[in-house]
Amino acid sequence: MIRLPSGAPNMKLRFQVRELATGSLVEAGVDHVRIAISGCATVTGDLNADRVVDAADIAALLNAWT
Repeated sequence: MIRLPSGAPNMKLRFQVRELATGSLVEAGVDHVRIAISGCATVTGDLNADRVVDAADIAALLNAWT
């Protein structure tokens, strides 16, 4: 797992393939790459975790009010 610093706007992913013997034919393929975002910052007031504070959050607050 690679952790990027906070506020890092870009990320590059590089694959390198090489053969140790000279004059060899090198073939390579990438079968599966998975990039997942985890641990994202929360938005204050976003009660339904959709990253937007809107009427749905107010409704969730009012529905939870007892």
